[in-house]
Amino acid sequence: MSGTEGTTFYAFGLGLVGGLNPCGFPLLPAYMSLFVGDTEATVTRRIPQALAGAGFATVGFVAIFGLVGLLAEAGVGLVTVWIPWVMIPLALSLVGIGLAGVAGRLRGPALHVATGTWRHRPAALAGFGASYGMASLSCALPVFLAGVAGSFARSGFTAGLGDFVAYALGMGLLLAVAALAVATGGAGALRRFRSASALVPRLGGAVLVLVGAYLVYYWSYALVDPLAAPWLVGEVDHVRASLAGWLSGATRWAGVALGSVVLAAMAASAAAERRPMRATPPSAPQGKPGP
Repeated sequence: MSGTEGTTFYAFGLGLVGGLNPCGFPLLPAYMSLFVGDTEATVTRRIPQALAGAGFATVGFVAIFGLVGLLAEAGVGLVTVWIPWVMIPLALSLVGIGLAGVAGRLRGPALHVATGTWRHRPAALAGFGASYGMASLSCALPVFLAGVAGSFARSGFTAGLGDFVAYALGMGLLLAVAALAVATGGAGALRRFRSASALVPRLGGAVLVLVGAYLVYYWSYALVDPLAAPWLVGEVDHVRASLAGWLSGATRWAGVALGSVVLAAMAASAAAERRPMRATPPSAPQGKPGP
């Protein structure tokens, strides 16, 4: 394997684990809750929604990191102490949206981005990805600068662009599998129970309330004492570290496994789309009754 290929695989691995950094990981359940959405949608519709949604969220995430990386490479001093002041209001807004969902007063793409019309979803998901990236700056930015942004100076523009794309693909693959797991699994199970399907918006709102409350707790501690390690934060980080350890311990095999899940979902969606629809018997003509 050449040196360029080695750095590309390394960048892919960084992207694959990038969504599991300690600062951004708490937002992952909120991201997944966006794809519960319409429990009546068929798999032909849900799989493309999940894949496209992961793509838009990845664009937002990588755009934030790319912009900050360019500023850092240009010698602009980066101050990350402002991040908690951005994340705490964002977390409070998640709590507010979640409470409205629990109360049954919120409908449409504001709570479930995967439902409704497509024209509202790309910007909303890209914005969520940008928020995810902003939350991750404190934890993941140094690794990103060293492993991805620095490759432009070390290996040239072409190789650096390849590493940047590989990072985005790794991040997108992780988000795509997370979205698919909910879009085809959790909501699919609820489709079998019509009474439970009515609870989906409220359950999604409850997830947002929990995530928002945790983020307020997390970033408030970061403001008061950056070196503190509260019990709840330690428990969440233990789960994150276990997932990140599995991904980073065998990046290639993990990439192959997750990529196979995405390819299988795409194949299932394509097969369902090609399947001929069952013909419906023609209705009886309106008019005089027969003899």
